[in-house]
Amino acid sequence: MQCLWGFTSILKAFEKVNYKTYDDAMKMAFLPLKFLANPRELLKSKSKVKSFLYRSGLFCGRIYSIICKCIGTQHSKSRKNKYEISNNLKSPNDVNDLYESLKEKHPNLIHIHQSKNYINWRIHNNPSKKIKTLFVYSNHSLVGYAYIRFGNRVASLIDITFIELEAGFLLMKLILNALNTKAIDLVTYTGNIKNDVNLTVFKLLKSFGFLTIDSPTDFIIQNLNYPDEDILYNIKNWYINGIWHEGI
Repeated sequence: MQCLWGFTSILKAFEKVNYKTYDDAMKMAFLPLKFLANPRELLKSKSKVKSFLYRSGLFCGRIYSIICKCIGTQHSKSRKNKYEISNNLKSPNDVNDLYESLKEKHPNLIHIHQSKNYINWRIHNNPSKKIKTLFVYSNHSLVGYAYIRFGNRVASLIDITFIELEAGFLLMKLILNALNTKAIDLVTYTGNIKNDVNLTVFKLLKSFGFLTIDSPTDFIIQNLNYPDEDILYNIKNWYINGIWHEGI
C-alpha cells in the first residue's frame, strides 16, 4: 500500500492528520433530460435561493441541451462507419491497453487499473446497481468506452474515456439516445477538472448541454510509501471519475 485517497466534505479534520486536500478539483456535470426534472439529489444541501436558481437552470439547461445535442449528433454522424460498437470487450486487456495509449501523452496519469477481475467485480457483477457498458473499436483497437449506472430516475455516467474525440461524440450520442427511452430525469458525471483527460470529458459534456457545479465532496490524499510525492500530490495527474466511488 502506497497511499490513501478518498472523498469528504470535512477537509480541515483530514488536514490535521496529514492528508493533502483539494477543494477546487472535483466538479459535477449534469444534464436534465426532462423539462420538469426533479433535482432533489443535486440540491439536498442548497439554500432556497440556490435551489431556485438550479431549478431554473435545469429548465433552461434542457432547452440548451436539445440544441447542443443536435450539434453533437451532427458531429458524430460523418465518421460513424469508422467505428465498431460493442457492449462487451473483445479482449480483457483492452481497457488497460487504452490507458497505455493515454499515457504516451500523459506519462504520470494516475487511474484505476481495470483488470478482468476488476471489471467483473465492479461493473458486470455490481451488487447494487445495473451498469450498462459501451465499447468503441477502430481497426480492432479500443478507442473509447463508457459505463452508465442507473438509479432512481438519475443515471450516472461513471466513466467515459476515449483517445479519439470522435469516439467520445459517438458514445455520447448512443448514451443519450438510450437514456431518452428510459424513466431517467437527470444524467450526472463527477470528475477532477484539473486533470487534462477529465477536462476533455467535461468539454465534451458541455457541448451536449451539460451544466457544471461543484461536487458535494472533495478529494484527499495521504502518502504512505510512494517514492515521488511531486507526482502523487500533483492533482493534475489524477484521472478521477465516478468509477472511483464504486464500492463506497
